[in-house]
Amino acid sequence: MEPATGFLERGEGYRVFYRIWKDAAVPSKVLCEFEHFQKAVTAVGITDQSRVVVYDGSEVGCFSAFRVWWLFRYIGFDNVSVLNGGLPVWTSLGLPVESGPVKPVPSPLSSFSGSVAHPEMVASIEEVRQFANKKGGRVTALADARPPPRFHGSVPEPRPGILRGHVAGAKNMPRGKLLDKQGLKTDPSAAKAAWESCGLDVTAPGLCCNCGSGVTSCVLIASACVASGLPVEAFGLFDLSTHAWLNPEDAAINPTEL
Repeated sequence: MEPATGFLERGEGYRVFYRIWKDAAVPSKVLCEFEHFQKAVTAVGITDQSRVVVYDGSEVGCFSAFRVWWLFRYIGFDNVSVLNGGLPVWTSLGLPVESGPVKPVPSPLSSFSGSVAHPEMVASIEEVRQFANKKGGRVTALADARPPPRFHGSVPEPRPGILRGHVAGAKNMPRGKLLDKQGLKTDPSAAKAAWESCGLDVTAPGLCCNCGSGVTSCVLIASACVASGLPVEAFGLFDLSTHAWLNPEDAAINPTEL
């Protein structure tokens, strides 16, 4: 969600600050172990009986909140939602905010018993290689959430040492096409039209999403659910994303296009 300083300046209601990556995000392994996730959520008092609402403070509130939503769904916790539009829309409506540190009451580890219930929600690099080499497999379409200049390699990647371009065969589905002033487009027809304008059919099996690091692609997955009416488990996330695919050391085995 937001950096801790932003939360302390304008924390909303009694919500608690949850740091997505903590110390779990390393280039070779973006997804954390369940035990790590369990410790993080119980530290802020979340249990199996909680109703979790996630928000962030980015423009139109559509960035890291969707990653947290996706992580909960990945481990089998379904009672989680995103506050569409996030803090910007909340404050624009004049709804209450508060400042200062929040001291959540931790819950026992045993009170949160999720597990990795939906491994099909993650596409491995081997499955993406099958797609890029046109060898069939589970991944039949790949949507890249990065802005067009990064997708086409006309600008350098923000991470030093990463090559330019995109996975061979991928199509560009910039996050901005799926947003309006209120956040994620929630009208199914409008969302579906945005996907179709990029040559992607969200109702076809095998759609997988990627971005630079596995965060923005979760916005695409949420939109695909809206547009198709299908559950989140119907879509894959290439969690290693382009920061692994465009690694110079693997250039010979990762087909790339500009």
